[in-house]
Amino acid sequence: MELQVTKRLNECNPEDYKLLYIPGGLAPGALRQIPEAIHFVQEFAKSGNLIGAVCHGPQLLASAGLVKGRNMTFWHEVANEITEAGGVYVNEPMVEDGQFITARKPGDLPMELSRVFEHLQGK
Repeated sequence: MELQVTKRLNECNPEDYKLLYIPGGLAPGALRQIPEAIHFVQEFAKSGNLIGAVCHGPQLLASAGLVKGRNMTFWHEVANEITEAGGVYVNEPMVEDGQFITARKPGDLPMELSRVFEHLQGK
């Protein structure tokens, strides 16, 4: 099953969103090959709004130049890539650093998403 495109990135305004969530798996590797995706992530980050990522998700953040000096967690197989981009690997289920909330793997999603929802509710 393929996803159906309902809106193109160049039609989206980052200011219209309160949360950017980057999934794991193969998606981040594909998204970082798309200049519009990199630009959208960079522009969204300027808003200071929340960015969540799981598993391979921080690869897109690294490609957007947003991981330097940030404490993050992610799938162990991308640890070298993220740390080479300046990210600090913390081997915990969930790590929050400023506007970024990251998780290592799908099993960590309940903890991460609970914190994401708290943050969106102003807690």
